[in-house]
Amino acid sequence: MIKVLIEREIAEGMSQYYDQTVRRVIQTVNAAPGCLGGESLKETQNTHRRIVWSQWNNVSDWKKWVASDERRRVLAEIRPLLVGSERITVLEEMH
Repeated sequence: MIKVLIEREIAEGMSQYYDQTVRRVIQTVNAAPGCLGGESLKETQNTHRRIVWSQWNNVSDWKKWVASDERRRVLAEIRPLLVGSERITVLEEMH
């Protein structure tokens, strides 16, 4: 199992629209093959910073989602709301 962290900085005035969009998109991500769940979080000290984390069966399932048309549609909708690019970190347990 892997965990994926996505860090995003939301443009001024776009937080509410971003939150609504991501709330809808998370259902799509959670239904993707190999996705074990996830959620969207807001940083308490920086109201423009968002973290999305998700769990996947393996890196292969994650890569399939990243390359999917659905993910491209999600990014096309979210990208105009961001300051800069999202930062993605893929993590695995160390046992």
